[in-house]
Amino acid sequence: MSERNPMAANDTDLAKVQAWINEKAVRKTCPLCEHNHWSASKIVELRQFFGGPLAETGGVVPTVLVVCQNCGYMMLLNAGIIGLLER
Repeated sequence: MSERNPMAANDTDLAKVQAWINEKAVRKTCPLCEHNHWSASKIVELRQFFGGPLAETGGVVPTVLVVCQNCGYMMLLNAGIIGLLER
């Protein structure tokens, strides 16, 4: 059985996330606490929910979590739109 390796957010990826936020975001502070200290996660999968028991199939959106280090507020950003995925 092969082991899946998570797509790590390396320093280059984190720089891309920060550059994207700096270019696109109207508000760069946290909407909850107004601090400006963020961290980004590895790329995670956000799956579509079909109701009932959890399904193993369906659409998957590669996502980066950007977390406020003061209060824990999280933004979800599409990793493809940000430019972290090869096309």
